[in-house]
Amino acid sequence: MISSVGYLSLHTSPLLTPGSGDAGGMNVYIDELAREIGARGVGVDVYTRRDDPDLPDEVRVTDRYRVIHIDGGPRERLAVGDLAEHVPAFTEAAIRFATEEGCDYDLIHSHYWLSGRVGLVMKEALGIPLANSFHTLGRVKDLTRRPDDQPSSPVRIRTEQEVIAGSDCVISSTPAEAKDLLEHYGADPTRLCMNPPGISHEVFHPGDNEAARERLGLGEGPIALFVGRIQPLKGADVALEAVAMARKQIPDLRLLVVGGPSGIVGHEEAERLHARAEEADL
Repeated sequence: MISSVGYLSLHTSPLLTPGSGDAGGMNVYIDELAREIGARGVGVDVYTRRDDPDLPDEVRVTDRYRVIHIDGGPRERLAVGDLAEHVPAFTEAAIRFATEEGCDYDLIHSHYWLSGRVGLVMKEALGIPLANSFHTLGRVKDLTRRPDDQPSSPVRIRTEQEVIAGSDCVISSTPAEAKDLLEHYGADPTRLCMNPPGISHEVFHPGDNEAARERLGLGEGPIALFVGRIQPLKGADVALEAVAMARKQIPDLRLLVVGGPSGIVGHEEAERLHARAEEADL
């Protein structure tokens, strides 16, 4: 029976507000998962990089869930693409903390490829099984990236391959992700498991459609909905172009965007989308 787990989330903290910087769905996922696992009697430590000198060494979120800030590079926010060089320092500090604190984890669960690299080393150093969730895969992203986007780095692709080969369990969230792991990375099917994310029924539940439209002043016309942070990789531009094309057959179709600028180029992307929307008369 599992009594204690260590989560690795090097590049982003579950304490961050979604929409700030690069914080988004993965932050919410890790935070909610840690809370739920803790509520079931399992101790959870989440290791994340210290990106502010004023952050405490640890934050106790619940009785069984704490976030541990680990040094790895400068104590400031860095772009995700600049973090790979700081993985060794973070890994060394994380192992030292776990050893000095006597953290007797039954499992290490790493999130994203950067943390997966950390997890491989911790697995060998501490003799603890490793499970990894990628959340996104470099080779798969490259298949659908925009022409002006940079391809995934060779370091990322190589690391993903190594993490898949070295993990005791590779977790996919959907059948499609499991298929990608098998087809694009040659994952061992005997070490691949699928764990779909859950939802909170307190937040997400059926409502009154007409009342919602009235409250938001949306009228009765057809609506296309985009929900997500405004960043190039989220594809709001694809939604915009799709609606522009669809309006040739559905003239009163409107696009409703729920989300705000996020990340280094978020505001620039929002301005670009506004300009394109005006150009397309949306």
